Parts: sequence; C-alpha cells; structure tokens
Amino acid sequence: MTLFIPPQKENFLIMNYILRDENAIYYECGYSCDNALFMKLGSESFFLTDGRYQEDAKENVKDATVISKEIYIKRQIELSENLKLKD
Repeated sequence: MTLFIPPQKENFLIMNYILRDENAIYYECGYSCDNALFMKLGSESFFLTDGRYQEDAKENVKDATVISKEIYIKRQIELSENLKLKD
C-alpha cells in the first residue's frame, strides 16, 4: 500500500477544490447566487458567475476574484486552441 502525501508549501497543505453548492460557496466568500462556481486553487480563490450577477458579486464577494463565466470559457477555448488540444 502506497501512502500519498499531498504537496505542502511552508508547512501548509495546498488545497484545490471547486464548489457548486450555494451554501458552500456562501460559506467560503460571503456571497452566492443561483449561477455561481467557486474555485480554490492553492492560495487563490475565484468566484465565477454570469453577467447578471457581476456587479453585485464584485461588491459582496470577500477574499476571491470575481470572474465572468463567459470570459473564463472564452479564455479556456483560446488556450486550448493555442495548445492545439483536441476534445
């Protein structure tokens, strides 16, 4: 049996996760809506939502960068095209 020990940085466990549940998202950043996604990538946090909630999210989300889902998806498509990734 092999024991997996996750990478650590400065004696802290590096956590990466994605949340879709409104209550869990609210717990993480103090705000949620019916069309949100919360990503924790190491020490950075991102709140993704659509244009309807952008302004409200920018005013209320704590400790996370607010990103438009449309812009995020467009950027991921551009990145995959640049890397010549296939579906």
